[in-house]
Amino acid sequence: MLSEMGHEIVQAGSGAQALRAGHYDALVSDYLMPGMTGMDLAAEARLVVPGLPVLLISGFADVMDGDTGDIPRLAKPFRQGELVRALAQAMDGVGADAALV
Repeated sequence: MLSEMGHEIVQAGSGAQALRAGHYDALVSDYLMPGMTGMDLAAEARLVVPGLPVLLISGFADVMDGDTGDIPRLAKPFRQGELVRALAQAMDGVGADAALV
């Protein structure tokens, strides 16, 4: 969906791989991943890029019931319009041509 929306995508198979992917303008991550959670990934990525826009996605509503701070959340399944709104909330003013992980 992100590429259909015109975004350049960098895919990573794990949080550690995402951190090694280089510079990116926003981070879209599943909450549950092997090795680290999406929250852990967001915290590590924001050490490199302070204020990095992050969007967490999960198919398990109960795992994201806790505090995610300023990070918007999107529950699976979702439609493209919901992704557009959630990503806009996460980006909050960042250019529309952002590269996403």
